[in-house]
Amino acid sequence: MLFGTIIDERKYWESKYIQNLANDLKEYGNSYSFRKLKYMSQFAHELSSSEIRQQPVAQITWGTIINERKYCVLNITKNYLMI
Repeated sequence: MLFGTIIDERKYWESKYIQNLANDLKEYGNSYSFRKLKYMSQFAHELSSSEIRQQPVAQITWGTIINERKYCVLNITKNYLMI
């Protein structure tokens, strides 16, 4: 679950939820300011979780990558030896 989605679901618990969360997260730097948390919440509200997914390259398994690499190396070797 995305951080923004969690904020979006809980911001209605009380009117100061995002502000309190920003104050609690100050020790982790300015990446979690009130404004940025509000943007995260709005972003999560506008997009459904089905629209936010991994990039396609991240879904390729390591086995496939290794097999493709072996195939490419073999083809390069064959082509080099034919010259």
